[in-house]
Amino acid sequence: WKIEIHNCRILDNTASERGGGVYVVSPEFTLADSLVQGNVAEGSRTQSGGSSSIFEGIGGGIHLRVATQILMTNSIVRDNRSGAGGSGLEVATSAGAAVTIKDCTIAANAGDFSGAQCGAVRLDNEIFALFERTTLSENRMDRLPVATSLNGAILGDPLTIGELTDC
Repeated sequence: WKIEIHNCRILDNTASERGGGVYVVSPEFTLADSLVQGNVAEGSRTQSGGSSSIFEGIGGGIHLRVATQILMTNSIVRDNRSGAGGSGLEVATSAGAAVTIKDCTIAANAGDFSGAQCGAVRLDNEIFALFERTTLSENRMDRLPVATSLNGAILGDPLTIGELTDC
């Protein structure tokens, strides 16, 4: 089965853990001509022995699991927040998945808490990612000590293969 979202506005939603705007568990996912804005995946803070840690709170705009074919075209993912990572888009899927993002804008997404991993796009588990004519701008890690902030734009698993063309 596959999930397709066309010509939609997904605005100002909140999830306690994953996928503030969209949470998909499907082999195929398409987002086209859509806006994903102002969504939040809050996450949780826990205290243990005087130190705090964060878990969940991933995929503020979009969280994708299991997908092997992901296509995003002519869409905007902006102003989304997450507690722990992938504030705009989090792809946590099977090894060998293909992610294609064309003619999109991924901007002003923010990771909020210590331990957050990426402001814009986080790709996990040996994914091939192609970004074509896509703008990545003003994505950030807010309120973080520099040592815990991993990346503002794209973070990939060490075995992720990525290609950026005309970005």
